[in-house]
Amino acid sequence: MEVEEQQLVPFTEEQREPTRREELTYSDFREAYADIQGKLFGMAERYITALDWTEVAAKVETDEELRKEKDIFYVVKTYNRKYAQKG
Repeated sequence: MEVEEQQLVPFTEEQREPTRREELTYSDFREAYADIQGKLFGMAERYITALDWTEVAAKVETDEELRKEKDIFYVVKTYNRKYAQKG
C-alpha cells in the first residue's frame, strides 16, 4: 500500500492571530445572559468592576455548575469558589 505524501501548507496571517474575544462589561454580561436574574448589592457590588466578565462568560459556557445557576449572586459566588485566585 502506497502512502500519499502530505505537503504542509503555511498558516495565513489570520490563522496566526490568536482568537480575540470581545471584552465584556457587567452590563454586557447581563444583556447576553438575560435568563440570569437578580442583582448584586451590598458587599457583592464590588464584583461589578472587580471581575473579568469576559472570563466569567467563558466559564458559564463551559462549566455545567455555573450554567445551571439562574441568579447573578450565585453565579459570582460559584465562579469565585471555583476559579478566583486564592491569595
